[in-house]
Amino acid sequence: MTVQKISADWLKSLLVEVASSTGDVASFVSHFLSNGWIRGPNEIHGFLSEVVDGKPRIEHSGLRDFKLDDHTVNAPSPFKLPGPQCIEGIQGAFTFSVTQPAALGRGFFRLTQDVDGRWKALTLFTNMQDLVGYEESLTDQHGLYEDRRITWEEDVDGRFRAIEADPTVLIIGGGLSGLMTAARLRRLGIRALVIEKNARVGDSWRQRYPNLTLHTPAGQSSIQPSPSIFLSPRVPTWNGMDEFQGALYHSDLHKDTEQFRGKRVVVVGAGNASADICQDFVAHGAAEMLDKELHKALSKVGFNLTWELSPGSGEVGVAGFVFKRLAAGTMLDIGCGKLIIEGKVKIKQGQGISHLDKDGTTFKDGSKLPADVIVLAYGLTGSFSTGNEPIMETTRALLGNEITDQLPPEVWGLDSEGELDQIYRPSGHPGLWFAIGGFPISRFFSKHLGLQILARELGIV
Repeated sequence: MTVQKISADWLKSLLVEVASSTGDVASFVSHFLSNGWIRGPNEIHGFLSEVVDGKPRIEHSGLRDFKLDDHTVNAPSPFKLPGPQCIEGIQGAFTFSVTQPAALGRGFFRLTQDVDGRWKALTLFTNMQDLVGYEESLTDQHGLYEDRRITWEEDVDGRFRAIEADPTVLIIGGGLSGLMTAARLRRLGIRALVIEKNARVGDSWRQRYPNLTLHTPAGQSSIQPSPSIFLSPRVPTWNGMDEFQGALYHSDLHKDTEQFRGKRVVVVGAGNASADICQDFVAHGAAEMLDKELHKALSKVGFNLTWELSPGSGEVGVAGFVFKRLAAGTMLDIGCGKLIIEGKVKIKQGQGISHLDKDGTTFKDGSKLPADVIVLAYGLTGSFSTGNEPIMETTRALLGNEITDQLPPEVWGLDSEGELDQIYRPSGHPGLWFAIGGFPISRFFSKHLGLQILARELGIV
């Protein structure tokens, strides 16, 4: 059979079971492998059996109208699972509808064969796409169209005035996530007003060091992804900082490297900003560069390798760093690694700084390091990549104790169900939402956030 036929037969059988079994969860689950995944591994039966408004979830949702997506991009196609077994499967997309609430959805499945050769689902993903009657607009009314009697400028000005006079949603921060959420809400017919402390969109990037470099694919690296109202340089404190006679500053204030030509430089930090600044100093002829506590070392020069979030906690890989700390603490190499190998950037790791004196740094093991320049590449306090505590501290400073005390302690990271903690979902306080993340996350989850807000405005929930 063709992949199209296998996919169509599986989907048809699944629809028949849903339509005819009146919530027979066991029949639905029989279409999955024993280790299949719909919301979590081996939890399909419990999730679909959960009682919602007096009915099992599978019955309450009213799933119907399954239709295989035969579009060129989403049409069923073969795939191989990673690993030595080279297991082959079939993947594809489909559309569906639900009755509670009346909505349209899209789904994606991956099928493999069980021990008896029957095609069953390894994973099934379902996503609400639109509320019926309130579908997201996919077009903008640019130029001339029927009944248009005003200019484009007058149209835009009128919409801006209406939003400022009576916004439904206030978005704090004109970064990537804020602007993307505002655009999504507009397409759903919801008035959203964005407030931003900087004069221009993108100033959160412009105001940082001049050789700031993208360390992720360009498609995932755009406007500063965190609300800039939360951000400020993260500066550690050590005894003797006021005694140091050289230059001491945070990496965000790194501007004129040429003035330090021939100087001894210590960069304290372990991430991408540290790597950028090391490269800048080398390019401008610093006498000696030392990058302290860099997480990833090149083994031949003592550059230790680990994917642990903390020593002894176990390796979590790239996904762990992204979903737990938004990739903080990693260095995506775009040239600094070569400088380390060549000895142009040296490494000091495994010992924290005890204090500073007039000549440089003293470490906790008693070793000393003379320096003319010390750069603190410690990231930004309040950014969503430096840990949860700064997020909650800045939320408390902005909103006060009464509201902050109603919120769960974690924002970002993964919860017990493997979902991202408190972002694009109810925060614990009515009307308060956190919208953060890189381009793919913001683009995808902004739709979920928009639908939740729309449903509340319509009185559906």
